[in-house]
Amino acid sequence: MAIACNTLHLLYPELSSISGANFVSMVDSVCHKVDTLKIKRVGLLATPTTIRSNLYQDKLRVFGIETYTLCPQDRKKYDAVIHSVLAGDTNQIQVDYLYQSASLLINKYHLQAIILGCTELPLVFPKNKFSVPILDSLEILAEVLINQYNVKI
Repeated sequence: MAIACNTLHLLYPELSSISGANFVSMVDSVCHKVDTLKIKRVGLLATPTTIRSNLYQDKLRVFGIETYTLCPQDRKKYDAVIHSVLAGDTNQIQVDYLYQSASLLINKYHLQAIILGCTELPLVFPKNKFSVPILDSLEILAEVLINQYNVKI
């Protein structure tokens, strides 16, 4: 089983223990991928709750990976974009904002990759415009599940 929402991983320990099911953690899967790629400086784009709760930062720190996020004002703008995507109401201005803010984050901190730590972001994020890897958390989770269960596509 898996949870296809980063922020809901706040409930991961409780859901795992209550259900007794074997859950694959999206957050753990992404952190292992970052470590496997030998990345040491990564940006995290996610909801304010995911960032404030340190879901990724604490786990990445164990691997010796530094995590950088946007300033609080920019996080609020990202949250607004995420809500727009959920409502089916996105526009080019929002896509341009995603590109510009991610570019600034990459350049400011000399990042080696960006984690899209919200499953709505890849729906509008211009992934192919960057010279560093853009790590889509949902895509990584799908890869882990496919590999774990030897699913043939």
